[in-house]
Amino acid sequence: MYDRILIPTDGSETAELAVDSALEIAERFGEMGDLKARAENATRYVVEQGKKRGLSVMEHFSAGQLHRNIIDLAEGYDINSIVPESHGRSGVRRMLLGSVTERVLRSTHRSVLVVDDREGR
Repeated sequence: MYDRILIPTDGSETAELAVDSALEIAERFGEMGDLKARAENATRYVVEQGKKRGLSVMEHFSAGQLHRNIIDLAEGYDINSIVPESHGRSGVRRMLLGSVTERVLRSTHRSVLVVDDREGR
């Protein structure tokens, strides 16, 4: 079902929740082939956790419009599922900061599992 999963991460604790959820999906439904990240420090956790579970992990770094980079990577590598985090911002904070996850949801036809920051508290 899912043989390639994309996990956009910013290195936050919420992102780590998304990593754990995505790796559980990978263990159940197939091998994890591709990951999307902003920086080496953010992906180190993903790599370590994937290797502990015996999964194949690839790091990819890019700059620019994050939601577009995530979608382009998912399309370019035929990713089955994208597992981003949500920090649960609302109101003015959401308007000012924007939401990469929301833009990904609106811009892709691929399966997206959003891990909510409030779930881990």
